[in-house]
Amino acid sequence: MRADDGSAPASEYSQGIQAATLCLDLDFPWGGAQSPVHSRARKADRAVSRLTPEQLWPFNAAAARSNGEMVMCENWPKVKDPEVRGLSLRGVNALLLHGERDLGTPLVWGLEAHRDIPGSRLVVVPDAGHSLQVSGAGTVRQTVTEFLLH
Repeated sequence: MRADDGSAPASEYSQGIQAATLCLDLDFPWGGAQSPVHSRARKADRAVSRLTPEQLWPFNAAAARSNGEMVMCENWPKVKDPEVRGLSLRGVNALLLHGERDLGTPLVWGLEAHRDIPGSRLVVVPDAGHSLQVSGAGTVRQTVTEFLLH
C-alpha cells in the first residue's frame, strides 16, 4: 500500500530487477551484457583514465570508476542482447522528462533519447534531480497534464 506522499515500501523494490534492467539495457565502457566478463575491468579502467577533469566534474576518476551501476554490472553474466526487429518510434507522441541535476541518469541520455524519438518533446526540469515526482512535482504535474490534454 502506498503512502499519501507517493512513496512505496521497500518490499515493492527489487534490486534484482533493477540490476537486470540496467545491466542489460546500458552500454558500458566494455560494451553491453554480451561482452566477455574477463575484459570488462580493463576496459572500464582505460575509459575512466581518458576522462578529463571537466568531464568528471563535480566528481573525480575514483568516483567515476566506482559508480554503482558500473560496479554492479561489471560482473553481470555474459548474455546475448535480444534482437528487436521492426521496432520504430516514428510517430510515437513522447514526452521525456529529465532533471537538470540528475546524476543517476545523465542529461546526455535524455538528449540522446530525444534525438532517437522523432517528434518527441524533452522537458528539462530546472534544479531537479532524479526523482522528478518529488523534486520537480509541480512542474512535472503541470507538464504531464498539458501533454495529455493536447
